[in-house]
Amino acid sequence: VIDPSDPDLLPILKSLNAGVGADKTVDCTAVPAAQKLAIEATRRRGQVAFVGWGGRIELDNMVPQGLSLHGIWHWNLRLAPRMMQMIGRIGPALDRLITHRFPLDRIQDAWDLQLTGQCGKVILHPFPREDEP
Repeated sequence: VIDPSDPDLLPILKSLNAGVGADKTVDCTAVPAAQKLAIEATRRRGQVAFVGWGGRIELDNMVPQGLSLHGIWHWNLRLAPRMMQMIGRIGPALDRLITHRFPLDRIQDAWDLQLTGQCGKVILHPFPREDEP
């Protein structure tokens, strides 16, 4: 886990991969500064995905770096009030959808399980919990 307010965040992120940058990055915030960081932290010819939507971002670094951008929008904002009502009605039943929890250092195990299709939602926690195996 890295502090996103650290002024040396980009060098820290790049140092995790020998200064090259990440193969793939995902930004879920729709905050232009975070989207810019995702672009800058991605290696040459890597892939960037924006899940959040809104605001404006300059994509100047994408072309010379040969980056691929994937935009993902998976729900309709107009449906949000109905979704919140449904969540309020069914409450704890949603917890049954989460079948497995993993600490972040077991991310490969989590992905391997997800790929089997033999689970519901898998949750990753950045910090280990006492009740996890």
